[in-house]
Amino acid sequence: MTLPAASRAGAGQSAAVAAAGAAVLQSAWWAVGLAAVVGALIGGLLSYFGVPQAAARRLRFRLYAPDMSSLTLAQQQQQQQQQQQQQQQEQQMMDLLGKPDLKLYTNPASRGTIVNWYLQELGVEAQQLDLDFKAKEHKDPEFLKVNPFGKLPALSDGGFNLFESGALLLYLADKYPLKSGIWTPQQRAAAAQWTLFANSTLANSAFVEQFREKSFPDVFGSLDKVLAEREYLEGGKFSVSDVAVG
Repeated sequence: MTLPAASRAGAGQSAAVAAAGAAVLQSAWWAVGLAAVVGALIGGLLSYFGVPQAAARRLRFRLYAPDMSSLTLAQQQQQQQQQQQQQQQEQQMMDLLGKPDLKLYTNPASRGTIVNWYLQELGVEAQQLDLDFKAKEHKDPEFLKVNPFGKLPALSDGGFNLFESGALLLYLADKYPLKSGIWTPQQRAAAAQWTLFANSTLANSAFVEQFREKSFPDVFGSLDKVLAEREYLEGGKFSVSDVAVG
């Protein structure tokens, strides 16, 4: 049966398109093969001349990396929009996860400054809430739920409330042992020893007038002797004890 002239022409065009497609595909495979061979040759030459592998990989990448300048304006704008959306999503996730459970109630005139110092040494994020003494914010009913005595500093950790700077320091050291280095009862006892010393013996000799004249020279003289023998209070490593004594 003889096909009409139009059908024969269409068949001829289809055959031509198929042949052209095959030729393009063959050329593509040839190009890929050539790129692989050239890449291998370059790698061999770079290795022969002693170019480090990392540098060689970077050089090969530059040779075969796609040319981003070939993107159309619309494609570039779409790519920028995708990057902006990704950055916004990352920021939202950081905002969500970055809100710490720890809340430090403090004032520059209180020993909350050393608690904040220790938080920074530990690399722990906390919400710092500076209360105004003049405005009596430390006597606010909401804060009295955290510390019924209305004193600073105080700490709230997911509903667990704590006051007294020494207790706050020891709590943080126990909560983050990987960073504080406190693992054993002996280490914790040493930390408690220096923390209690700072808040009682040392504080009384420095700030209580009736003890200052008699005990101040003796206490600070003894402390100087301890620090003359070692860099830090607990030996060769900075610890919560150094923060407590300040």
